[in-house]
Amino acid sequence: MTATVGQRTLLSLAGVFLLVGAGCSAPKFEREWNEALARGVPAKGIEGPWEGSWKSEASGHTGGLRCLVSAPEDPAAPWGFHYWFSWSGLQSSYRSSYIVREEDGVFRFTGETNLGALGGVYRHDGTATADRFEASYSSKGDRGTFGMTRPAPAAAPAGSSARSTRRFRSRQR
Repeated sequence: MTATVGQRTLLSLAGVFLLVGAGCSAPKFEREWNEALARGVPAKGIEGPWEGSWKSEASGHTGGLRCLVSAPEDPAAPWGFHYWFSWSGLQSSYRSSYIVREEDGVFRFTGETNLGALGGVYRHDGTATADRFEASYSSKGDRGTFGMTRPAPAAAPAGSSARSTRRFRSRQR
């Protein structure tokens, strides 16, 4: 029996969640996310928090997506991209490093991440400005897109801190 593209994508995504999720990386991402929101979104550049969604062109599956971007001290070194993603109630995160080049306020990045035997090698290409992040990904069993914008600042109710409000909201999700 030959698996369809949708079945291969489903198996690949399930494998990614099992492989990446085994390290319990989503709670660590949530902590880093809340810390980044507390620092605020930079007015320039692409460092800091992003949120949006991913979509598989192969299967049509879609889910939530967040990313924390960190610039290296050495401009020629790879930048850090820490992704969190969800699909059908499951969530996990993974880290990637990309070479980033900036020209006239547009940041271009490319790289690949090996998610192991179950997820395989994912290649990423994208562009980002201070307020928009768009990328494509491809692997042996899947291909798709990422689309993200800057998260809105969390409004704190009177008498509470923004940090505790974000923590409460993240538990509700």
